[in-house]
Amino acid sequence: MEINQILKSERKKLKLTQAQVAAEIFVSQKSISNWENGHSFPDIDSLIRLASLYHLSLDNILLEDSKMVKDLKEKTDLNAMKKIQMTVSITNSLLILVVCAQSWLGELSLPTTVLISLVIMLNIVSTVYFSKLISRLDNAAAAKTKKKRQIVRFLIFAIIFGGCLLIGTLLN
Repeated sequence: MEINQILKSERKKLKLTQAQVAAEIFVSQKSISNWENGHSFPDIDSLIRLASLYHLSLDNILLEDSKMVKDLKEKTDLNAMKKIQMTVSITNSLLILVVCAQSWLGELSLPTTVLISLVIMLNIVSTVYFSKLISRLDNAAAAKTKKKRQIVRFLIFAIIFGGCLLIGTLLN
């Protein structure tokens, strides 16, 4: 059973409304609706509160739905990548500052300057790599939303086009 089905069935067993559950775990009713309809997954804090409210084992919930575990892993990986990228960027900024401030701080030896410059270049390469990786992970989530929007737009277009054809046929 998937997480959305588990959450919905447990809420109904306790005869609670989505609004009551939302108030109990400090989220919006729309969040509860999205989770129960499978449009999104709860974050780990909300999942812990839900497990407590529904008297469920967190292990069972996570093992039941591998999509949920995959989503949590992707979010964790994305946050880790963003932290690494930020650290590399800060390090690079400091190294560039050291090289540029030689006239104020004192001259560095040629091997030291070359070594720092090499580290800066390697940091730039890793920054680009992590930027692309972060972009790819962010786009995976955005692609799902984009696909749904495209389907809705197509359906709206089809309905409008079909309505125009129907009206045109009725008028003739």
